[in-house]
Amino acid sequence: MEGTDKVLKNLRRFIKEKEEAAKTLGDHYAMKAENKAKQDANWVDQTGHARQGLQGSSAVNRNEVLIRLAHTMEYGVHLELANQGRYSVLEPTLKALEDNFFNDIKKLVNK
Repeated sequence: MEGTDKVLKNLRRFIKEKEEAAKTLGDHYAMKAENKAKQDANWVDQTGHARQGLQGSSAVNRNEVLIRLAHTMEYGVHLELANQGRYSVLEPTLKALEDNFFNDIKKLVNK
């Protein structure tokens, strides 16, 4: 049993290290998405609140890394959906980063 316990302990440590690395990578891409969205938003600021209110965050579950990019202002929905999406910034930003993100996740998993 001693060998089995050691293997299980090492496996738990390995999983924890991978989850921590995935969280760090998720945080990095969430911040990258937030900064890119703030820079690329193509609306004209009146108060600056919508641009300042763009926020990125991340979370890690056992088998997934979630990247969230959101508006904190109520009218963010209008910016994203009105005018045939001319002022949308959330989806285009995440789409622009997704290939690099998935490549980095693959590298992390295969390390």
